[in-house]
Amino acid sequence: MVFAGLDLSKYDLEQELGSFPKAVFEIKYTAGDTVVPLGWAEVDLYRPIRDTPKEPDQDLNRWTLLAKENVCEINSGLRQNDATRYGEIGFQYDDLIGNGSIIYVHIFHPVNGESRHPDTELSPTRSLKNNSVRATDVFELRIDAVTNVPDSASIIKVTGRFINSGEVDDIPDIPDILALPNMSSSARNPHFSYRLIVNESRRQMSHMTTLLLRVYTVTFEPKELVVVGNCMFDIFDQKKGVVRLGCFARALHRGLPQTSDDFVSGHSLDSFPRIPAMRIYFRLLRATEGSQPDHMMVESDYEPVDGPFTETELRILESYGQDLDFPRLVKDAAVLLQHQDTARPPRTSPDAEWMMKKLDRNLNLAQNVTPGNLEIARIVKYRKHVGVYVQIARAYRLPEHYVIHCAAFLSTHKSDSNNSDTQIQFCLHTSDFDVDSPQRSPEWLHQPAILHPDLHGNACLLILLYGLDVKYLPEENHSSPGKLIKADGQAFTVLDDICIGWTFLPLSMVICE
Repeated sequence: MVFAGLDLSKYDLEQELGSFPKAVFEIKYTAGDTVVPLGWAEVDLYRPIRDTPKEPDQDLNRWTLLAKENVCEINSGLRQNDATRYGEIGFQYDDLIGNGSIIYVHIFHPVNGESRHPDTELSPTRSLKNNSVRATDVFELRIDAVTNVPDSASIIKVTGRFINSGEVDDIPDIPDILALPNMSSSARNPHFSYRLIVNESRRQMSHMTTLLLRVYTVTFEPKELVVVGNCMFDIFDQKKGVVRLGCFARALHRGLPQTSDDFVSGHSLDSFPRIPAMRIYFRLLRATEGSQPDHMMVESDYEPVDGPFTETELRILESYGQDLDFPRLVKDAAVLLQHQDTARPPRTSPDAEWMMKKLDRNLNLAQNVTPGNLEIARIVKYRKHVGVYVQIARAYRLPEHYVIHCAAFLSTHKSDSNNSDTQIQFCLHTSDFDVDSPQRSPEWLHQPAILHPDLHGNACLLILLYGLDVKYLPEENHSSPGKLIKADGQAFTVLDDICIGWTFLPLSMVICE
């Protein structure tokens, strides 16, 4: 959309009250003549030039276009005073769009080229790689965002450091990293405005320098300071000996290598469990590139070092999108945490200093006690209307000569002082084999089943293994199908005693309520 010859002098902008020109976007669903509002977002278009003389005929010249990429959070429901435009719909507007939804807005000047159109602009990841930074040059780190914060997490912070930064010892004037999110950004996908100048002393950095980033949080229940995940990233291109400039998105992993390990690299965490769907976005830039924006770039400009989301991660993202109870903004999460800590309503609202203290291990843990790692089972809480996927994928070290399939049953047991009731519900059974998998370690290819159980302490998944000790006897002329016979040559009949084993899995161990 191009606004040609937009004259700001026509509008009463109330600059003395801090009012700036904005663009407001409405997100709607249309079906025929029906229009349903889903949400809205707004973005600043101009800012005033303060050092220009305030003369009446210079209003237009006192504003400059904010030509940049914008990542705007979509507010669910209607803007204030907009309800009369749509009449009575009969349901809550706030239930129609998930928390953390965003819209990308690109503002550019079509004439003087303050910012080119996205279709022709080179992404920062590609354009920055042409500007090499050597091991003795200054560069900067910017932390932009952490996305898909787990259900059990509240406020977060990012810490880190450059490991093995010197040829012998770490370079002392490179400070540790400590970044807090912007209070007005999404609690599920918080944004940061963190910038760190690296190697200001221009010392020789080691080509083995590794960036370690760690995300902390305070869980809602139980309230404890834990580490959500870590990531490691190789700063230098080993072949060219230059800094890997660009925008990067990295997965977070649970745990760290042993401190006794002499060598760490960007791949040291590859074998550690990945925190599902969670990513951290950061940039490595030349320190002289003042034109690089302070805000997060368009998500597609970040190089996905760890590849795309898996199918399981996509299901988790779908579950996050249907959660309307998770705090909308970082400040909302902080307020909720603050109210849970005190019996009386607090007198002041939480700010960055309050968050810093709440996430400080020295203030919240005993001496010489280190924060634990967030349990994978508590990443995603159970939502009955979404359900849980169940799939029997593989078994190992099974008896020889058996053709084995599995069946799963949902077992629930409720008891009180008056009665006791156990219910068994069939869920799924395995079907097709992967013919390339070993006979004693078969892999099944059936689709997962979706269950919607009521969770309580006695709910479990019962898995039965059925084994057929048979072999196939073909017809001599091969003109018709053969027969299944027992291994001893006797005729085969299906009996009730073909169950060769069983196991069970308490659902409370793998599902976070």
